[in-house]
Amino acid sequence: AGQSQIDDKIEQTLVHRPAAMSELPPNVAEQYQRILVRVQDVAAVEVVDGKCGGCKIAVVALDLGRWKSSTAESPMSCPECSRLWVGPA
Repeated sequence: AGQSQIDDKIEQTLVHRPAAMSELPPNVAEQYQRILVRVQDVAAVEVVDGKCGGCKIAVVALDLGRWKSSTAESPMSCPECSRLWVGPA
């Protein structure tokens, strides 16, 4: 029963992906799609407590600074796992 609930939650969440992707600049949508195909799970993550939400590796100060100054048209990605960093810097 637990796995079924998890699968249902995943499906409910994924239904919103196409609409969200349609709002991205074309170059970012293409980048996101390439990453998604490669990593097979999550292509965009937040930086939490100074660590990449994808690979969990600590982010160096220089990259944190770049992330804080990145834009929606040119998002920062993790130098280790290449996932896009989103969310408040």
